[in-house]
Amino acid sequence: MLRLISFLYIVVLCALTVLAQEPELQPNPKTPVWSSVFKGVEKTQAVSTQPRLQQVFAVRIDTQSKGIAFFTTPKTNENYQTDKKETVRQRTNEFLKEHQLQVAVNANFFSVPAGEKYSLPGIADVSGLAVSDGIIVSPPNEQFPAAFLVLKTGQVLLKDCSDIGTDLSGIQIAVTGNRFILQNGTVIPQTNKDIHPRTLCGLSQDNRYVIWVVIDGRRKDYSEGATYEESAQWLRYFNAWDGLNLDGGGSSTLVVQGKNDNIEILNRPSDNSLRYNANNIGIKALPLSQVD
Repeated sequence: MLRLISFLYIVVLCALTVLAQEPELQPNPKTPVWSSVFKGVEKTQAVSTQPRLQQVFAVRIDTQSKGIAFFTTPKTNENYQTDKKETVRQRTNEFLKEHQLQVAVNANFFSVPAGEKYSLPGIADVSGLAVSDGIIVSPPNEQFPAAFLVLKTGQVLLKDCSDIGTDLSGIQIAVTGNRFILQNGTVIPQTNKDIHPRTLCGLSQDNRYVIWVVIDGRRKDYSEGATYEESAQWLRYFNAWDGLNLDGGGSSTLVVQGKNDNIEILNRPSDNSLRYNANNIGIKALPLSQVD
């Protein structure tokens, strides 16, 4: 009898474990189909109807490709105040154009002064560590520990801010999100199951390729959004080995320089217009036509 009870307990426990697991995506296409847009830069998109409709866009950057250089929103020159007035908010497409970049995506959570709207420009407090061209824009914040770093040596890595230390002098570029969601190719279990648009950053296993992903959301007939665990599955689909949630919601925007200097907005931000974000990250890249 005791053996039977033990057996039934194990069966029930296994069943509950299966039910608790995040439903697997059904991406179309089954594997990413990348198209080159600049030297060392490729883009793609995919869709899944399970566990709900999701439209997903991604860019893959070869950090060893000649001409690749990262850049982020600089600190404001007007009455800068740490954790209060750190940057001037800018739409991601305007950020790309002003700094003559080829690809850009939103970065870092942020807050704005009471009464200000995300749909209008203004100042912002960037949430978590932000470094632009070696200059600290925003200090680390334990609530936003997951960092993407470009060191002055050129090395790129994902790292917990608690492991960085107080000496930030070796960092050229830094942006941070609220959590890691993929580690060593494994989805990190999450208790938070909220569904939102997402902006993600991942690295390949050899730390050579940076992958930026935007998942659209809040539109039932187009794309509803993703949980953190589903977001991690998408990063893995795009061949990331480690990854973090960088931002999300109405801020999620991925843009690419198109032909004749037109800017292509790859996704459809949920605000129905581009939001003025506190921090953006982008890259400079050489045209495909340039001869080495």
